[in-house]
Amino acid sequence: MKILHISPRYFTNKEIGGGERYPLELAKALSKYAETSLLVFGDKRNTIQTNELRIEVYPEWGFGRWLKMDPFSISFLHELKNTDVVHIHQFRKMISNISILWGRIRGKPIFITDHGGGDPISIYLFSFLVGHLASGFLTVSKFSGKNFLQFNRPVRAIYGGVDVSVFYPRKIEKKENKVLFVGRLVPHKGCEYLLQAVQDINVELHIVGPPSNLKVFSSLKSIDKNRRAKFSFSISDEDLAKEYSSSIVTVLPSVHIDYYGRFHPIPELLGLSLLESMACGTPVICTKVGGMPEIVVDGETGFLVNPNDSFAIKDGIEYLINNPEEARRMGEFGRRMVLKNYTWDAVAKRCLAAYKESL
Repeated sequence: MKILHISPRYFTNKEIGGGERYPLELAKALSKYAETSLLVFGDKRNTIQTNELRIEVYPEWGFGRWLKMDPFSISFLHELKNTDVVHIHQFRKMISNISILWGRIRGKPIFITDHGGGDPISIYLFSFLVGHLASGFLTVSKFSGKNFLQFNRPVRAIYGGVDVSVFYPRKIEKKENKVLFVGRLVPHKGCEYLLQAVQDINVELHIVGPPSNLKVFSSLKSIDKNRRAKFSFSISDEDLAKEYSSSIVTVLPSVHIDYYGRFHPIPELLGLSLLESMACGTPVICTKVGGMPEIVVDGETGFLVNPNDSFAIKDGIEYLINNPEEARRMGEFGRRMVLKNYTWDAVAKRCLAAYKESL
C-alpha cells in the first residue's frame, strides 16, 4: 500500500503547531507499515528523507499573506497518480478541495482529517460541495466528527497521539506548588480563568506558549495581580517533558465564550497537551468543552470542570496539592491510558484499518 498525506499548512514557517505536527507524526508512524509520503508547502521545491518517511515540499504560489495558512498550487497534483490512498489534513482549504477533486478523478480513496481553522466563505461553500466525494472522515475526536455527518460519509474517530519516547515521566521531583498550562495564548484557551484561579493559592503557574498578539498578553499580565505566572513562549520538546514531569497538574481551561464575551463554536477539538501531560505521569484538569471529555476520565486521570469557572479550577488544583498520593495515582493511570490508546502507533493502526476497508 502506498499512502500520500497532504498538509496544506505552510510547513517551513517557524510557528509549527498541532496542525503541522499531527500529519508529520502520523505519517512517520504509518511509514513503518507502508510506503508513506507527506506532501507539504514551503518557499521552494525540496525532498526530505526522514528514516522511512519521504517529505515532498512544493512551493506555494504567493498571492497574499493569508496564503501562508492556505497556500495555492497545482504543481503537486502528479504526486496523486502513483499512490493507493490519499489522506488530506485540513478540510476547508483550497489545496484540500483541489486534492479531493483530482484524487476522485483518478479513482483514489480520499480520507480527510480536519484540525480546525477558518477560511473565506467561498472556500466553505466549495468544501461543502466536494465533501461528498470523500471516502471517509478520520477525525481527532467524536466531537470533531459531528461537523461531518452532513456529508453522509463514514466518520471514524482516530484521535491523536503522543511520542512516548519523548514524553515520559522524568526523574524529577514534582514541585507541590507548580501548575502548568501549555498552548497558544488565544482567548478561547481560557487562560484568564486559570490566572484568576491561582491568584489566592500559593502556587507558581508556568505558561508555555506564544501569545497571539500583544493585547492578549497584556490582558493576561493585568489579571495576574499577584504575579503567579511565569511565561515561556517557546521551549524544546525535551524541556517541555521536564515541565510536565515537575508539575503537580496541567490545566487546559478552554471555553466557548471567552473572557471578552466572544463565542467560539470549536474551541478544542482534542487537547494534545492533555495527552502529553498524562504521558509524563501528570494529572490534568480541563473543561467540559470540545473533545477533551473523551480523553480525560473525571476522578481517574484528573478532573473535568465547567468552562468559565475559576473556582472549580482552584478547587481541583488545591485537591491535587493536598493529596499527593492521589495525584500520583491519577498520573500513573493517565500514562497507562496513553500507552494503550494514544500513541502515534495506535493512531496509525486505526488509520490503516480505515484505509483497508476502502480498497
